[in-house]
Amino acid sequence: MSPWKKTLTGALLLVAGVCAGSSLLAAASRTRTNFAIRIIEPADGSYIFGRSKITAEVPTEGEVRIEWVEFKVGEEIVFIDNEAPYQTVYDFGDVPRSWVIHAVARSADGRQREDTVVTRRIDIDFIVEVNRVVLNAVVTSRVKDSEYVLNLGKDAFILKEDGVPQNVIDFYLERRPLSVAMLLDSSGSLREEMGDVHSAASGFVQALGSEDRGMVIEFNDKVYLLQDLTDRRDLLLESIASTEAQGPTAMYDALLASLRRLGKIEGRRAIVLLTDGADTSSQTTYGGLLERVQLSEVVIYTIGLGSTFLDVSLRSRLKEIARVTGGRAFFASKADELKGVYEEIIRELSHQYYLTYAPSNQNWDGQWREISLKMKERKTKVRTRTGYYGVRPL
Repeated sequence: MSPWKKTLTGALLLVAGVCAGSSLLAAASRTRTNFAIRIIEPADGSYIFGRSKITAEVPTEGEVRIEWVEFKVGEEIVFIDNEAPYQTVYDFGDVPRSWVIHAVARSADGRQREDTVVTRRIDIDFIVEVNRVVLNAVVTSRVKDSEYVLNLGKDAFILKEDGVPQNVIDFYLERRPLSVAMLLDSSGSLREEMGDVHSAASGFVQALGSEDRGMVIEFNDKVYLLQDLTDRRDLLLESIASTEAQGPTAMYDALLASLRRLGKIEGRRAIVLLTDGADTSSQTTYGGLLERVQLSEVVIYTIGLGSTFLDVSLRSRLKEIARVTGGRAFFASKADELKGVYEEIIRELSHQYYLTYAPSNQNWDGQWREISLKMKERKTKVRTRTGYYGVRPL
């Protein structure tokens, strides 16, 4: 492990605090251990309320004596158990909320292992505040995706929700600062291409606006937060340069962790994902990931590198992830094409429209609502996210 990777422990712990479960985010050490801890109830991503059990199991190998298991809910230590079965009961209140539940096992020789789960609620971070629906839209020539159209007014658009016409209220060129997560695949199959990957991703960082912020996440069989959101280009460039190719691919876990991190940020948000193959080691399923993608207001750009993406099913997944958010999927056969791809993404992010509307449907039943945004002028086309869940703001 490089000296840089050894400095990541603090950053990894930060991610573990905001993402569901340390199962999605690796501890900095990659060495094999002879005991572990896993929270078995409540399940990660479940709904929980009232007086409920928190239970952990601690599998061991060899002669390992567990001294204690500590349970925390949020920042509060709620119980320390000295013998199996390791469990406690906690009152989670009358309404399901998002709770961070943490368990730490300590062995007699002083070593510790940790696990975290996050329960679910209807979270405003991932649901539109229904008094105004916000859309980021990109308008291009119907002939050429990279030919952006900027001299438009709101009357140029036809907006519908579930087939019912809607009135555009706010409309202007998007100029809000951007918070962007850069996800870099560092699986072993990318070993020969890492130089081109570093160069292209660094060029993207250098092209960000002065008020924009970036974060860098590396993923192979685990997910590592190399740099949290910052406007310091030097830190972003240093973290990109530190990535090393090794291991399988946990792409879905990396995307889910990024969505949860950006879900706590207000304003304009985007994810740029680079991968060279299919997901091989995520705990998150594709269906579970796609649900969270649809719930988010984050625009996702996906980049598939290499001949692996001749496989139609792999291409379709990257396309679908991008499409439902209003983003775009790119495919590069060689690593030296990545520079142009990242340049195109930064161009698109600087050529977005900002639109809002107040839905005519006032029945906040939590159901999916399909958004249709089209152009009156047939020579142009528009991309935006495909819908949202109608839930009254809490």
